[in-house]
Amino acid sequence: MGIEGLSSRLEGNIEVGEGRLIFEAETQQFFQKILKDIDDFLNNNGILEPDQHGDNYTEFLMRNNCILYGAPGTGKTEFVRELNRALIEKYSGQREVITDLDDPRSGLTNPEENEKRPVIPVFEINGERLQTGGATTKDINTHEKLAQIIKHLKKEFFGDEKSENPYIVFIDEADQAKNTTTYRAGTCLEEWKNFLSTASDSQGLANEVNPAQDRNSIIIAATNNFEDIDPAVMRRGRLGEKFNFT
Repeated sequence: MGIEGLSSRLEGNIEVGEGRLIFEAETQQFFQKILKDIDDFLNNNGILEPDQHGDNYTEFLMRNNCILYGAPGTGKTEFVRELNRALIEKYSGQREVITDLDDPRSGLTNPEENEKRPVIPVFEINGERLQTGGATTKDINTHEKLAQIIKHLKKEFFGDEKSENPYIVFIDEADQAKNTTTYRAGTCLEEWKNFLSTASDSQGLANEVNPAQDRNSIIIAATNNFEDIDPAVMRRGRLGEKFNFT
């Protein structure tokens, strides 16, 4: 689905209330950038050309990590729903048989002629599921819990928790993902800094000791309480792109 499709969906009347849900041009452009990067990833053996920033992580899908913030009902979740629809429309009809196991598209084909299912998944996780309450070093922290959940979802979808196929993780109500025992105001997601940085091991989730984000993935976080998110988590290379939904 192109930008026209996205616009036509979101500029229509909403069933509840009198308002109209319209994405800003910058947000629509970012929507298209995600689709283009995924397409390039699939057609260039998992390698993207560096973008305008020229940073070392700009050749990976994770350069599209972002945080969507704003009041409830302003379109944050709808943005991800539209992205999922676009991915289904773009790739679910793929019939090419991929025989090369090293091809990043391996396993993405849909053998059922009439079946409509996503081949590039959007895993939705509510931040509340990532809450922890432990205060000792033996207790799992929020980003380790996230890594475990993603591994499970990848295993369920791809059949392999170490799959290098592209995928998107949508964390709704991200401000709820915190250690309730040690949390301090303004430090939400602080534990995620290394997980979201390419300074971590290049194996990503496959690193059992210090799991990091897979470079073939995109993490989109949404929150109604932007001020609660640690600023260090929002720098470029982590949740670098920020979009205000009003």
